[in-house]
Amino acid sequence: MMRTRFARRAWALPTAWLISACAGPSAAPLAYSVRRVTSAASDALLAQAESALVDRGYRIRSRDEALGVLVTEPVDVAVDRAFPGSSRILSRARLRRIVEVRVTSGDGGVSVFCKVAIQERVTEAHRLFALGGDGAPGRTPIEREAATTDEQNEVWRTIRRDRPTERDILSAILQDDVSPAG
Repeated sequence: MMRTRFARRAWALPTAWLISACAGPSAAPLAYSVRRVTSAASDALLAQAESALVDRGYRIRSRDEALGVLVTEPVDVAVDRAFPGSSRILSRARLRRIVEVRVTSGDGGVSVFCKVAIQERVTEAHRLFALGGDGAPGRTPIEREAATTDEQNEVWRTIRRDRPTERDILSAILQDDVSPAG
């Protein structure tokens, strides 16, 4: 009897977490660094975010004013200066950084979310897996990736977030005349 009761509970927590984590496209505080402000308009903060990103050398890939989302073009990262503790990365793969900033209005003010994803290029491993593991080329041009460019065939995997850069970007966005919420 005891064993069955615990077995039922074992799946309840992970299932509830999974359902809440996949609930929708809104920003979750666990996936982003977040700052809340009380006296600022969301459109002004979005403009400040774009300015802060451009000042730091990022180019904006997409801007959605209705959703309050900015996403930058990928920027190559040198392993030796990628982020604090980068010596722990033992990968020789190419790394890149992509920044996403979200500005949302809600109860009690505006929230600014920032996520800086560090990604590594895993194209070769993906290609080997797609070929069945034996490395033999496919029979058709599409199977051999001849119908697409190298850039289209690149596969990237997010390996971690760059939290110090997230905090730096949020500080730059909020340095102007906005007051953080307590």
